[in-house]
Amino acid sequence: MNKILQINLGGHALTIDEDAYQHLANYLDEVRLRLDEHEGRDEILRDIEGRLGELITSRLEGRSIVSLADVQAAIEVMGKPEEFDSASGNESGSSPKSSRGKNLRLGRRLYRDESDAVIGGVCSGLSAYFGLNDPIWMRLIFILLALISFGFWMPAYILLWMLMPPAKTAAERLAMRGEAPTLENIVREVEHGAERLAQRAKAFGERAAVRMETVSSSSASGCATLLARFFKGVAIFFAIGLISLLGTLWVAGTIAFFTERSQIALQSPLPIEASYLGFVNFFFLVGIPVVGLLTWLFRTIFRLQVPRWLGPGMVALWVLNLISLGLLAIWGVREYRVEGSVNQTIDFSTLTSDTLYVQFNPPSIYKYTIFRFEIEENVASIPLIEVKRSETARFEGNSSLFARGATQEEAYEHAKRIPFKVVLSGNTLTIPGQIRMLPGGWRAQRAKVTLYVPEGKYIVFKEGAHEHVRADYVNELYPIEENPGKAFQMTSLGLSCAHCEPADDDSFSEVNQFILEGNLDVDIIYSETFSVHCPGATAETDYASVVRKGNALVVSATESKGSGPLRCIVHTTNFASLTAKGKGRITLQGFDESNSSITVSGPIEVRGLYSSSRLKVMLKDKARIELVGEGDRLEAYLSGGAQLNAITWDVERANISAVNDSKAHIRAEEEIYIHTDASSVVYTSGPATVRKR
Repeated sequence: MNKILQINLGGHALTIDEDAYQHLANYLDEVRLRLDEHEGRDEILRDIEGRLGELITSRLEGRSIVSLADVQAAIEVMGKPEEFDSASGNESGSSPKSSRGKNLRLGRRLYRDESDAVIGGVCSGLSAYFGLNDPIWMRLIFILLALISFGFWMPAYILLWMLMPPAKTAAERLAMRGEAPTLENIVREVEHGAERLAQRAKAFGERAAVRMETVSSSSASGCATLLARFFKGVAIFFAIGLISLLGTLWVAGTIAFFTERSQIALQSPLPIEASYLGFVNFFFLVGIPVVGLLTWLFRTIFRLQVPRWLGPGMVALWVLNLISLGLLAIWGVREYRVEGSVNQTIDFSTLTSDTLYVQFNPPSIYKYTIFRFEIEENVASIPLIEVKRSETARFEGNSSLFARGATQEEAYEHAKRIPFKVVLSGNTLTIPGQIRMLPGGWRAQRAKVTLYVPEGKYIVFKEGAHEHVRADYVNELYPIEENPGKAFQMTSLGLSCAHCEPADDDSFSEVNQFILEGNLDVDIIYSETFSVHCPGATAETDYASVVRKGNALVVSATESKGSGPLRCIVHTTNFASLTAKGKGRITLQGFDESNSSITVSGPIEVRGLYSSSRLKVMLKDKARIELVGEGDRLEAYLSGGAQLNAITWDVERANISAVNDSKAHIRAEEEIYIHTDASSVVYTSGPATVRKR
């Protein structure tokens, strides 16, 4: 009859009989005695106890008590202390018994090898698992994957770092390589680990050794070490991504230089030799950081040594190229310092028609594809056409050519050299469709053609020219750029498309555009139904007109002695825009819109009692507006003594421009951008940040 004991063997709780316990204790005492002078004795004993616990537990197979046979079988696998003595003299470190561990099922287990780690030991652990002698190959694979994926391989490394446990004990390091955790292998692994630790301590020096000792004695310092390794890994993957970006830019720039040298010679304002020098500077400015990052990666990951002069030499070369490129940039910017212009008058004396046709020659230089927008080579810009109301009864026009140079004289000469001739043939005006660059470089060449159309007369833009027109419109829904070939008539409020109205019955479209002209007193009020009531605009009156055109309502009242303002009340479901010219009073009430605009010219007082997420206001010639409501964004452009009062308009952001003796009061919550001249002022309130332009 034997006593039963409860023991903890290497973290394994076992119930063992007395004979087995005594045999196990004698074995461990003998091992401890033979390792008495060994520096890693405690670590070896811990690993041996843990491995014995695993072997004994695996033999129980449902039994609860460990027998003497179980202990003997485990010792047979581990090896006896006297065999360790003979094995220690064997240089190869192999067991003298070829049958050792024959019943042991060997297999590699996946661990992180922190003893040979650059960041977290993932690559070292994978190298051991796949049987690679040197982890450098696995690290190269990870770098290539990171380069190919432009840094997106980094999450995979972090995930492996989190999932793979570290190989802390000698037995775990043996299992990582698929070696049997016998007594002599455990001893050998501990010895080799101590040697590696000594070598690393020597490489890092006394300062690193002190830091390592401090880390091992403090859990807080251990967390700091973990964070340092994490940020080191982030830095490595960031460097890999930066290498990918700079390398791509480097290659693309080199290819572009050798394939587009003729364009560089044509477009650069500098001599060709200076342009080539600028490319050389760019080549080194981008290439040196790539080489430097690669050098740092190889030193960090592969621990390769580089000459000491390499770093300072690359820095000096990079600074020299930066200085050279900076001087070239200053030289180039100087060539664009001043803008000069040349004006030419367009002769319309031979035009007898009421309609002017405008075309580009060539019609268009744009090429549209699904993924890109292309423009012909050697083209500096496309002419801009402005259409304005003529103060006379004749068509008038002029063209202005612009270019930049180092001095006013040079800029004028560059503008004068632009080949740009506007030709009138019959009732068709032909404008060059492009401004081509001349030898001497791109000088910001551009052209603007201004056409003045009398009231009541028409202008038609043919296909190609219609996309480059800027004008004021009676109805913003029908601009010239969306209606090539259509006739636009000039009115006192701007251009009006003569044939752009919807073909459907007016009753099927809602009215949300309002065009008002003359001496008016108009209320525009929200309602679920549309109605217009203007008592003064009857069939007998010739001074007032109320006309509906699609979704636009046009109300006009000419001056009549003693007539007073035309009084109208309009009910409608939506409000999109108001365009008014003349004098009087206008009220907007009850609407809640996403986008709306108000354009007023003349001494008209407008009250906006409604809300709009985005509101655009344009006031001139002493027009005044008071806003009561709320919105997200307000844009206001004031000129000619106009006034804006938006203290009671709750808005998040505002952009206010006031010139020519104009005035504004604005309150905003977040930001207010302000542009004024010396004669105008903008008062602000609220918590918004004020930024002046």
